[in-house]
Amino acid sequence: MCVQENIFSQVKEDNSEIATMERQISEVQEQIQQLQDECQQLDQELDENKSERSQKYRELRKREETIDSFLSTFEESKKEELSRLEVLENNNVALLEKLSRHLAHLKQLPSSSEFEIMRSDLAFKEGELEKSKFTEEGLKSENLNLQANLQKVCHSLIVQVY
Repeated sequence: MCVQENIFSQVKEDNSEIATMERQISEVQEQIQQLQDECQQLDQELDENKSERSQKYRELRKREETIDSFLSTFEESKKEELSRLEVLENNNVALLEKLSRHLAHLKQLPSSSEFEIMRSDLAFKEGELEKSKFTEEGLKSENLNLQANLQKVCHSLIVQVY
């Protein structure tokens, strides 16, 4: 029985080793799965990072094109702006001169109190004008009456003389 016990004992040891090895294999497979998951996650992050870098590169490229375009047209744009600025300056000078002339005229205008006095004088003179017109009409009417009377008198004198 010794051999049989040895074999039995050997089988138990082998089974125990197999069980241990299967546990170790299972643990190693779990670790492998975790490492593969981490690897996959790192690949995704790397792809996203590349995508962000690519996007940033495209933005930088676009900025560079904009700057190149600006620099290529800068001299012409500068000339146009300087020309436009000169026109505006000339217009401002002309407007300032005109404003200066108008200010000189403005100094000759009466003050508000003088203006009120002139307004009341105007109202008084307009009233006097109306009175004069009324008087003129009255005098014309009286003149016509007197001429008619004169003609009557002349006519009656002529009739008496004959």
